[in-house]
Amino acid sequence: MSGPEAKESMEEAGLITLDKYPGPAASWSALHLPCDAVSRFRLTAVLQSTARCPVCDEQITPKVAE
Repeated sequence: MSGPEAKESMEEAGLITLDKYPGPAASWSALHLPCDAVSRFRLTAVLQSTARCPVCDEQITPKVAE
């Protein structure tokens, strides 16, 4: 997955990335829009719907295209 595609996937899951794409398994700083908190998330976990926000405990899941 390219950097722009990864960024789009994160945005679809409600995360605004704050730094350069580090790869699918590395932590990525992002702003979680629902709770307005900055944390670190792994793209792999977001895509597998196993990521959770450490601040509000919401499960981070990508939006499914219809």
